[in-house]
Amino acid sequence: MIYKQLLINLAFILLLSSVQADNISISQSVDKPSIPFEDSTIFTITLQWDGPQWGYLFNKPLEPQFEHLKVKGFASSIKSIGSGTDEVTTKTYKYTLIPTAPGTARIEPISISYLSMPDSTAGELVTEAMTIHVAEPLPKEERTSSFPTWLILIIAVVGAGGIGLAAVIIARKRNKDSIPKAKSPVEQVLDELTALKKESAGDMKKFQTGLYRILSNYCISRFDINPD
Repeated sequence: MIYKQLLINLAFILLLSSVQADNISISQSVDKPSIPFEDSTIFTITLQWDGPQWGYLFNKPLEPQFEHLKVKGFASSIKSIGSGTDEVTTKTYKYTLIPTAPGTARIEPISISYLSMPDSTAGELVTEAMTIHVAEPLPKEERTSSFPTWLILIIAVVGAGGIGLAAVIIARKRNKDSIPKAKSPVEQVLDELTALKKESAGDMKKFQTGLYRILSNYCISRFDINPD
């Protein structure tokens, strides 16, 4: 009698295992099917079945294949909700993908092998192929110098002479008080350069325009030469 009951229980367990194998489902998605070349997308594979987490064993790593994409990050998780006959388990795989080339990128089908417990029956699920549109890369900023040769020479002359003169002026001001007087052309250039640096705030075109104006005024006031 006991032996017969054990056979019935074993048959019930095997039947339950078979039902679980039939109930496992697979789905897949990407959060952004079209992305800029500089962006990324998340590819998610979701497995779901009725029953506890130990109902299926996934003992082989996935081997995804991508075209014009590469993996930047990977994560997997498993969770269950409910209990008993109402328990549902969800297992997810998440790949963060970044483009390697513009155009149509492709995610090849992925095979997921598993063992149905407790009888260790082997099974396999396969995802479908997916495509992602990748935009062309943004053009790199062209950084070219627009300083004419004569302007570079003037900057060198002003810089070399101005630093020494400025040091003398600063030392004299610290040692004694003097009656305010009109600033020399070099002092005026140094003050204007300091103000221009703050005003331009890294804007090269604005800085170049202001620098041309400052040096033009310097040439006129110091050497009576009009650069134009």
